[in-house]
Amino acid sequence: FITAAHCLEGDETFVAVGGITKASERGQTLIVTDYQIHPRYDAKSLQNDIAIARLYYGVDQAAEWGKFIGKYPAIPQNDKKFRKDMRLFGWGDKQNGRTSSVVTSVPQTEYKREAKEAFDFINEATMLGAGFKYKTENLYAGACYGDSGGPLIANESTSPTLIGLVSYGSAKGCDVKKPTVYTRVAYYKKWIETAKQEFARNWLSRGIKPGTNPSNFSLPVFSTRFLYSEK
Repeated sequence: FITAAHCLEGDETFVAVGGITKASERGQTLIVTDYQIHPRYDAKSLQNDIAIARLYYGVDQAAEWGKFIGKYPAIPQNDKKFRKDMRLFGWGDKQNGRTSSVVTSVPQTEYKREAKEAFDFINEATMLGAGFKYKTENLYAGACYGDSGGPLIANESTSPTLIGLVSYGSAKGCDVKKPTVYTRVAYYKKWIETAKQEFARNWLSRGIKPGTNPSNFSLPVFSTRFLYSEK
């Protein structure tokens, strides 16, 4: 799976939860065997804010991405032609600051000039500024607390396309006069493929074969307990 680098930095052990659209479903909790943070990730500027990880078991493929069911988003060679119909999906807070018990989404429009004016450092090769603008209020709906690393998906092609990952927004919070900044995944496609090949070599050298029958376990609904992967 792909996420933002700032979601994985630090020495904490973590697990991945997938195959879930409602908090009450609890999902499928899966062990992470390998992960890589981009080698040029800069925690200060959030340049190269991307990471990739490999699971021992595959995620339940019944996940729904917009109008496409059971299809994981593809990564394009160039994302420019896919930027007309983008949606952000996430588990973060809603724009009113309240927590949602279901996955939420919001359409996003690219705001290149506004993002460059709002933030000190925007690299257009690796970053994308987008939001849903309430023109009468001059505010942008976009990513909120808890959405980091979440996907910006384009639905206009025959299959869903992964355009970006939530990187950062305004320090003043959500629903503000600044768009959300996303990591452009297409720029990192070659690095992603190289990392996947390295994961595969690591598995072979350790004699590991991918699992096919995951044993699921769940935490209580809305639990704040942290469960280490070895448990």
